[in-house]
Amino acid sequence: MKTDSKCIAKEKSEKERLAKLKAEKEKGQYKPKNEKVMKDSTGKLVCNNDGFTKMVKEMTEVGLAAAAILKETGVAVIPPNFKKALEFAWAGAVGISEWMGYLMSAAFFVANDP
Repeated sequence: MKTDSKCIAKEKSEKERLAKLKAEKEKGQYKPKNEKVMKDSTGKLVCNNDGFTKMVKEMTEVGLAAAAILKETGVAVIPPNFKKALEFAWAGAVGISEWMGYLMSAAFFVANDP
């Protein structure tokens, strides 16, 4: 039908117009180069600062599993106004070892520096 071809032509011209606008907009923008972040063989550990600190935090939580059980029991029986304090104390106890993650990432980057 005539209306179908007009509609298709109008859609095509609109797509071209939008593509041209997008190209003009991106022309002056800074585009950082994509650096491939290394991962371990399982793909779960990302070898950057965040990945190493996350790994250390998870290892600390596993090491403090018995204390975590006690903490959760305590949260269930203490008044609500003290729950937040206990949660903050737990976050501090688990996060206090995150400096080791930064140390591990620094050693990793020094070892892999070309």
